[in-house]
Amino acid sequence: ARLKHHLDGGLSAALEQNPVFTPAGDAVGVDATPELDVVWGHDCCTTISHQSALFGIPAVQFEMPFSFRQSLVSPAWDGLLRDMVEAIRSCFLDCVVGWWGQQESVLKVSDEIARKVICGPGPGPHSSFDEWTRQLYDELLVLDDA
Repeated sequence: ARLKHHLDGGLSAALEQNPVFTPAGDAVGVDATPELDVVWGHDCCTTISHQSALFGIPAVQFEMPFSFRQSLVSPAWDGLLRDMVEAIRSCFLDCVVGWWGQQESVLKVSDEIARKVICGPGPGPHSSFDEWTRQLYDELLVLDDA
């Protein structure tokens, strides 16, 4: 609940400071309690967020229309992207890092799930989460120039 509340507040504030409107003129907002219309986990594909939750790792999934994603890589929306990245970074540091450090149990992977995991190259060495989020932000801005 704390994670959801923190993200809801941070992302809502980012959208209040940098309003985005749908083609119909409606303001884009955060829905922290969406109606889900899909059942996951019963012999079907799962999202990365769902897989993380199955492992007991805090996870979220962002659903954004294509037009909104296009706005995020436009230089005109640098403020929105920066504020959204800061909301996610702040939530991770305030909610996940502290919570994870307090866990006494060891993460145990189900053999059934582990057989389905495909490993690929990681993001590379980073000395800190702050450095990684700054690099991610910079890389997203570069995508617009490509």
